[in-house]
Amino acid sequence: VREKLTGRALYIADMSRPGMLHAAILVSPVPHARILGYRIDAALAVPGVASVLTGDDFPDCRMGAFVKDEHAIAKDKVRYVGEPVAVIAAESEEIARYAARLVEVDYEDLPAILSPDEALVPNAPLIHEHLDSYIKVFEALSSGNVLSETELVEGNVDRGFDQSDRVFENHWETSAQAHVAMEPCGALAEIDANGRVTLWSANQSVFRVQANVCESLGLSMSKVRCVTPRIGGGFGNKMEAHVQPLVVALAIATGRPVKLILSREEDFEMVRARHPYQVHCKTGVRDDGSFVAREVEILVDCGAYGDDSPGVMGYSLLMARGPYRIPNTRAHGRLIYTNKLRFGAFRGFGNPQVSFATESQIDEIAVELGIDPIDLRLKNALVEGDTWFGGASVGSNGLRQCIEQAQSASGWRNRGNVNAMQGKKRALGVACTAHISGLLATGAIIRILEDGSVVLNTGAVDIGQGSDTILTQICADALRVPLDIISLASPDTDG
Repeated sequence: VREKLTGRALYIADMSRPGMLHAAILVSPVPHARILGYRIDAALAVPGVASVLTGDDFPDCRMGAFVKDEHAIAKDKVRYVGEPVAVIAAESEEIARYAARLVEVDYEDLPAILSPDEALVPNAPLIHEHLDSYIKVFEALSSGNVLSETELVEGNVDRGFDQSDRVFENHWETSAQAHVAMEPCGALAEIDANGRVTLWSANQSVFRVQANVCESLGLSMSKVRCVTPRIGGGFGNKMEAHVQPLVVALAIATGRPVKLILSREEDFEMVRARHPYQVHCKTGVRDDGSFVAREVEILVDCGAYGDDSPGVMGYSLLMARGPYRIPNTRAHGRLIYTNKLRFGAFRGFGNPQVSFATESQIDEIAVELGIDPIDLRLKNALVEGDTWFGGASVGSNGLRQCIEQAQSASGWRNRGNVNAMQGKKRALGVACTAHISGLLATGAIIRILEDGSVVLNTGAVDIGQGSDTILTQICADALRVPLDIISLASPDTDG
């Protein structure tokens, strides 16, 4: 905290290495096209340019957390506006950006698919013609422009609707959303005399960075060391790869350190955003407000590449029942490729989209039944001993007490008389949800030095949530030593 308050914290943009080059990217101006060829002579002729790389210079290797569908740079075709098609290293950022504008790419335009509905039309153009051959780390039901299809079922939904007094059915759509972390994405790579690369980058997991770089460049993981400096916010945007494979490729090609920092516009165009959702929700209830059945159908736009999308969709289906007792539930989702920027992890990981829809419908049910929205939620809230949708046990459950305390503290019963400034209106609303407290596990290495001081190394990346402080406190408490003798090392794949 002290180094941030005094302005001494070092981020990627603050770092420099001896003999360092600067990089710039040329991106696709079209959403879908075959790449017919490149003309790079003019860019190479610019004084100060050290290297120009295109898709022809990268191996036919793909990366992806769930489906290996993405090259480090566009090869053979582009799939969204903003996809990198060439990367340049030069003595200064200004020279690199100037040279990037001189690279010419010949395209053969292809029909662009800009919505999931267009992608599902019979005989729609395929965004990934070789989807069937891609490596998948789960049993994805893939075909055409459908990346994956998933369904969760508990009870007998059709019979549940038959037993309901009222059935409510609604459709919602949510839009994409940019992360807008204060720090744009960036990376710095340096190769040593033995051909081993050290990579510093803005990221949320050094081990995911290492895996993505090595997969996309066909490198041994032992040849790439990944280190994390201070991070200016992430929110999911820096979970998977962004420019790291490109700077590593340039460092290998030139034999010199290379740094690349995206502009805000480039960060918007080429990294990732929150998924747009279409959510169709149908809920059956009794006249007393008891939930009997629910069916949720979601259509998820994943953009041009899979990224973390299968995990996001799967988690949103897991959250589709909400923290309620609904004995008969079915949640089905399809993840669709489109010619848009990839969509990936964002705070909530698919939960906000589906919860927005289901909680909005509960409010509508409350109005139609003449039941207070909080009373309706309390009536159906999970209780001690209930399981989550899918059968997982719930280790602790303070939902009812939480709702009741919020009801009391907010003055809910008198919400029609909420005070407001002159000319303003205020209102109270309610919604309930649950969320996981972690996804990927991490470990820790503790070294006790000769003088009794301690060095703590962990894979957890502090992106502003304060994990550096908390983990140091946990370490001090576990070892029963003063906090000030513990030093926290930056996340490092070398441990």
